[in-house]
Amino acid sequence: MINIIIGAAEPSKATLTGTIIGAASAIIGSLLTVVVKHWLEQKQSIFKDLPPRRRDAISGHWDGRVYQAEGPSGPPIEFDVEIRLNTDGMKVEGEGYFEWEGRATKVLITGGYIDDYYLKLEYKDADYRILRYGTFLLQISPDVRRIVGRFLGYAAEKEGLIYGKIELLRKGEKLKFGEQAG
Repeated sequence: MINIIIGAAEPSKATLTGTIIGAASAIIGSLLTVVVKHWLEQKQSIFKDLPPRRRDAISGHWDGRVYQAEGPSGPPIEFDVEIRLNTDGMKVEGEGYFEWEGRATKVLITGGYIDDYYLKLEYKDADYRILRYGTFLLQISPDVRRIVGRFLGYAAEKEGLIYGKIELLRKGEKLKFGEQAG
């Protein structure tokens, strides 16, 4: 009787094979789901994956000037800005720093390339309690020494929408603002 119980407890080769096939199918199915999801996200994105040389060309430090059409009290304002950008595949990420009326501000930047010469970047205040966010549409000069563009956003100081233009030069460049780069 003991032999019968032990014999009955042993799995058959068919059961063992079925278990292995089931486990392999679950693993392959999970991996396939991740790959297809990643592919679909890239397919639906407006951002383009460019060759590494062009894609990585904007990585680094940029200094510039923001021209905001309406300041907190109404008249236009201008202020300096420093931006650090990094690229990873189709993504562009970074940080921006500026000072207005003695208050230093840091914004977080994310976005990507629309094509070889245009970027769409979004920003938000690094301090989650402060309402400051917006979008930049930027054009990169062919020699990648200058980035110019427009922005639309919301600023806590204005308690409303802001808009204007931005001009950036690669840190260390000597062009004057408004001058056309190569």
